[in-house]
Amino acid sequence: MTPQAAFSAEKVLLADYRPRPPEMVVDEKTGHFSRPLIDILEEAAHKVGYSIKWRQAPFQRSLKELELGVIDVVPRVVLDEERKAFVAYLGPIGYQEKDIVFLVRKGQENLISSYEDLKKITIGVKQDAFYLTGSILTQASEKSSTGWLTRLWQTSLLQVGLTR
Repeated sequence: MTPQAAFSAEKVLLADYRPRPPEMVVDEKTGHFSRPLIDILEEAAHKVGYSIKWRQAPFQRSLKELELGVIDVVPRVVLDEERKAFVAYLGPIGYQEKDIVFLVRKGQENLISSYEDLKKITIGVKQDAFYLTGSILTQASEKSSTGWLTRLWQTSLLQVGLTR
């Protein structure tokens, strides 16, 4: 909790959100955000006498400001050893399985027929996204953004795109 939140007459938590459908969705036209995770967090805060002031921010900024104590809440932060030092994890509020989808170009549908094939091809993933646990793709460390990956795909520099 930030010092401002702790000593304020009005108990307000500062929280960041980012588009993470279906848990957090941002309407591109209005900038309004919604969905179940927002509602759950607001209800939980209300039950302990707090309100939440939301701000849309990129994940890397949110994570840094969480570490600095500027922000109080950042939903959907994956637990790892480095983050344990500055993040108080509440644990999962639920569990959801998602299919991992490999996108290949038309005519290259047979490019991936086994797990071993993944080691031979260039795969585009989002920075710090977690995919196939226990695999070569457990944590993608490529410094990239969705826009950068899209441009690489369009120029044919990527053989496979990975999404969930």
